[in-house]
Amino acid sequence: MSCICYVIIILRRRQQKNFIEKIVHGPDHVATINKVVSKFESIKKQIDDIHRNKEQLGIDWSENVDDSQSIAQLKRRRIEVEEVDVVCFNQYAWQLVNYLLEERKQLDGISIIGMAGLGKTTLALKVFKDPQLGHHFSCCVWQHVSREYNIRDIVLDLLVQVTDITPTDRELDDQKLKEKLRQSLGGRKYFIILDDIWKVKDWENLRACFPENRNGSKILLTSRNIDIATYASSTAPFRLPFMEEAESWKLFSRRVFRGRNFREDMVELGRRMCKDCNGLPLAILTLASVLLTKEMTLHSWSNIVEHVNWHLIRDPTRCLDILALSYDELPAHLKSCFLYFGVYPEDFNISAKQIMQLWIAEGFVQNENNMRMEDLAENYLEELIARSLVQLVSRGSDGRVKTCQIHDLLRDLCIIEGTRERFFEVYKTIGTKLTNKPRRILSIVTPSTLLQVLEKFLASGPSCAMILIAS
Repeated sequence: MSCICYVIIILRRRQQKNFIEKIVHGPDHVATINKVVSKFESIKKQIDDIHRNKEQLGIDWSENVDDSQSIAQLKRRRIEVEEVDVVCFNQYAWQLVNYLLEERKQLDGISIIGMAGLGKTTLALKVFKDPQLGHHFSCCVWQHVSREYNIRDIVLDLLVQVTDITPTDRELDDQKLKEKLRQSLGGRKYFIILDDIWKVKDWENLRACFPENRNGSKILLTSRNIDIATYASSTAPFRLPFMEEAESWKLFSRRVFRGRNFREDMVELGRRMCKDCNGLPLAILTLASVLLTKEMTLHSWSNIVEHVNWHLIRDPTRCLDILALSYDELPAHLKSCFLYFGVYPEDFNISAKQIMQLWIAEGFVQNENNMRMEDLAENYLEELIARSLVQLVSRGSDGRVKTCQIHDLLRDLCIIEGTRERFFEVYKTIGTKLTNKPRRILSIVTPSTLLQVLEKFLASGPSCAMILIAS
């Protein structure tokens, strides 16, 4: 029996109207939509056939009940992950919070600047969660921007966080949306964090949305671009430094040794490896997570040293040396699961439930010890978090992962490896060339190009099993 040809999955951000509802009414797109509908009808028929055959053959797809041992293992892993403070920026956070609490009439901007992997977002989040700011400002908002930037998406997301919006509001043009945001913030003492801004033009577009209330409102930006930081800041940008050797070692040893005593030669080798990370927190944590999966022996660690290209310097591309090692060291079943994160847009809050269901549907979750597939998938996700390859964003009331993210550099690694292995292809702009190479997934991160992509996709007939659309 042939398998399902195409599955289309829409990854929606919480504030957006279903853009497909809008484009299907466009008269110029009837032909493309008809093709898509035809494909869906074919898929539905194949699904019906599968269910019919299952019933005729008496196949039971039910799963066993929870295994108490597996649940206990999951709980232990959650505790281990959360016991480690990712990066202790207490002093830096204290300085920034004190600055933000200073009374100034004018709208004040401050920037955190630094290369990828230094912990800009981690520091900004630490500041954002400080309870003093919640009392000082009437409105506190966190907003990711990223290089895959869309002014309408950002403004809508900001609006949702500061006021109630109606379906009619979502139909407003870009200029009226900006004006509504200005009105919603008018008279309020607000604090807004804009995380990961790439271009001066992006800041200029957003700056027009924020009113000058002359009440001490503040805006905090994070960026890799010193030009943005200088342009947007009322004061000198806060340059996030590389960690000093002592700080690096404290972070590394806390993660790896956890207060236990080890032989001096092991400690010395650990210091060498830590020093070669050149004070980059992401590299230190990723390396430490790799070592935690190995035997704590001199021989095992020496093999790691030989495996890595230890000329990491202060260049973000060099960080991929250590990050690639963390990928190489993954078990086969986790490699495919990790690569799946590359199909999501930058700074996208990923639903843990959704990505685990995709893993199961793809056959990446291997049945073992009579565990439920969902519990195994959760185990996989917890392990990726424990290895510092995936960032935990939130947990539900039951302690299970609710949402997660992936760091920009690690997403780049996913795309490099995923493309090389013909696992998926990311389509960003209309100019992106669609190949005919075998691949499992086509990821569309620019919704406005959906129709053009589908036309090319259906015309070329590539061997793709799934289309993911970032709405």
